[in-house]
Amino acid sequence: MKPHDTSKLFLPVGKPNTTILSLAALLNVASPYPVAFFVCIVFLLISLRFFRNQRKLIFP
Repeated sequence: MKPHDTSKLFLPVGKPNTTILSLAALLNVASPYPVAFFVCIVFLLISLRFFRNQRKLIFP
């Protein structure tokens, strides 16, 4: 991987989709099991969003 390709990942921090993609790229570089870690992160994000919606439904 070229160094300017990695720096390109950190530029668009404002958009959530690009931060998720950069996290996935970092996990691909860092971890021996990138798919499992990415699935865990996606599951955590979905569960946090679900519990936040549940809290809004219980306490409007």
